[in-house]
Amino acid sequence: MILFLSGLVSSWVFWILLCGFVFVWVSTKEERLVLGLLVVAITLALLQFIADVQIVAWVVANPSKLIGYAIGYYVVGLIWSFIKWYLYLIDERNHWRLKKQGITSEEIKSWMPSFSGSKNKIAVWIGYWPISFIITLLEGVFEKFAKYLRDAFTRRYEAIWNSVINGVDKK
Repeated sequence: MILFLSGLVSSWVFWILLCGFVFVWVSTKEERLVLGLLVVAITLALLQFIADVQIVAWVVANPSKLIGYAIGYYVVGLIWSFIKWYLYLIDERNHWRLKKQGITSEEIKSWMPSFSGSKNKIAVWIGYWPISFIITLLEGVFEKFAKYLRDAFTRRYEAIWNSVINGVDKK
């Protein structure tokens, strides 16, 4: 296993894919569609010419598979974009509710993002749906875990404070 991992880490393919993944992750997080496409193109070119992965030969030999994979990829991305759009709107609505207590539905509607103003976001969610999905999942999990820890620590600090304050009356 160690031999496999050391061989993997010393491989051009590993480093090219890792760098490509990191840059596409950042492009997705920053909602930079063109930058992400550029990174994917550079990653594929590096794999083809430096790591000797035969991408062009595979595409030439399997055009129907490529078309099928591309259609499947974008169908899943389209489905994900509807889910992500819903989650995004819920987050935006909750943000405005917390920011302005007593806000009306009409006021929220005037501040909510529109589809026409969010086309780039949606294109990123479709184009990079696997990474968008992972980011959404991780942020949700980490956010809930951080909130749990914050609440647990808050309760503990308050308990300590209460025990000290209650001890003042006993002297």
